[in-house]
Amino acid sequence: CISKKVIRNTGQLPMYLIRDHHKGIIERKVFDAVQAEMARRKAAKSPTKSAATGLREDAVTVEDVYGGGKHGLYVDSFLEEKDQYASFLGGNQPLYIVRNSAASSDKKLLLVRDSYSDSLAPFLCRHFAEIHLLDLRYNKTSVAQYAADMGADGIAVLYSVDNFMKDADAVFLAQ
Repeated sequence: CISKKVIRNTGQLPMYLIRDHHKGIIERKVFDAVQAEMARRKAAKSPTKSAATGLREDAVTVEDVYGGGKHGLYVDSFLEEKDQYASFLGGNQPLYIVRNSAASSDKKLLLVRDSYSDSLAPFLCRHFAEIHLLDLRYNKTSVAQYAADMGADGIAVLYSVDNFMKDADAVFLAQ
């Protein structure tokens, strides 16, 4: 009896792939050239957006103020390293400035943080033109003075609870 139920073969029966079994309607070279042209036109038509945040990747830059480099929100090379968490923003640094030219406002946020906030920064930058991520473990700057100097519209403190309870550098929040 045929049940008309479709069952995917995931290895329970032998599977075969036969290439170039019959002549195609168009030559392989033409097919490959058309596929490449379609990909080129698609890339030129719309900027790449992050699947997770919906941000235009060409609109967002991350500046490592003390290290001197600039990159995007995600640094894919860290995905091959032991510390893959560093793929968010590029790892622990004293100060990052995230700029989003396509943000929904021109506001600036000072985010006093530990690395816990690195994975959340991409979601925040949708709403702020500039986010300064200040890590007090590596930067002993007066938070109040830095906020005034950068023209912060708001200040947020974002730590993992465990780090905040143990961090002796949190005293710099009061300065």
